[in-house]
Amino acid sequence: MRGRHTIRKPPARAAALAAGVVIVWASAAPAQAPAASAPPAPVMTFGDETSVAWVLVPVTVRDRHKAFVTDLRARDFRLIVDDRYQAFESFDAEAAAPISLVHLQDLSGSMEIGGKMAAARAALGCFTDTLRPADEIAIATFGSGKLSVDVPFTDDGAAAREAAAGWQGYGRTALHDAVGWLPEISLAGRHKRRAAILLTDGADNASTLSAGRAREMVRRAQLPVYVLALDATAARSKKRKRQQDPTSNRALLETLATTSGGGFFVLEPSAEAVREACHQIAAELRHQYVLGFRVATEGAKADHRLRVEVTSPRTPIVITHRATFHGGATLTNRRAPNARTPEEGP
Repeated sequence: MRGRHTIRKPPARAAALAAGVVIVWASAAPAQAPAASAPPAPVMTFGDETSVAWVLVPVTVRDRHKAFVTDLRARDFRLIVDDRYQAFESFDAEAAAPISLVHLQDLSGSMEIGGKMAAARAALGCFTDTLRPADEIAIATFGSGKLSVDVPFTDDGAAAREAAAGWQGYGRTALHDAVGWLPEISLAGRHKRRAAILLTDGADNASTLSAGRAREMVRRAQLPVYVLALDATAARSKKRKRQQDPTSNRALLETLATTSGGGFFVLEPSAEAVREACHQIAAELRHQYVLGFRVATEGAKADHRLRVEVTSPRTPIVITHRATFHGGATLTNRRAPNARTPEEGP
């Protein structure tokens, strides 16, 4: 499927794929940051490998009451890559930073059952309502073997809602192909804080990509994913969730969400449920710190483990970020004040 679509060159001011993909199957904090230059445009290619010149790590910090911690500075963070402290060379804590959203909508026949399509329109309406003047949104759809961008990135929320008015479910579902397509769609966005909304009930009966391959493509493209699972039995899903088949689409999408630094929600297909989730996600995207560091674009690439620590008097605190990135060797500036080795300590 990917070969059928042209990848547009990202604008020069684009920083990187950073903040997230929100998959609706229906994880953001302001602070006064020290002077730090924003990273230049990343080097990105899509094929068997994804190469990035900069790795950006969105981090959400909450206190024990689940409130966002909004007053941290760069010196409060420690970044660990493959069990070694790593200097980060850019730091962004601007809550007003614009966001690029992709809404990827399932238009297969199963979405016409049980109020799912009405819930999908309510979710899109909520996300467009949360847009600020500098934000942008793109609408893409999949169903009956077709993938298309119906509304390219725009700051016109009304145009997005108008597109939703014509949604009709029909045919089979290629969910895995659609997930694997997300990196290409998001490349057209201008902003480093990103999210995508895939609204689906999780069925797949037409993909050429495996679920694991689709998940890997998104993960390597630095796309944190928020998954909201539309399920008419969501009220009884907690017990069932522990017993479900680990090879199911739900389990695979939950893994995608948690390992990428996003979040996973199981929701009844109602306007109230999806709007509540929408507001939670929007708040998180507005309250992220973004740590950036460089990696080599030449030579061997591999999966690297990520961990973020925060030195704060608030204890306990909850830190959310993605667990890995795929790329070349890190280019650590050991003179940076936040660079440490495990022996040196924080």
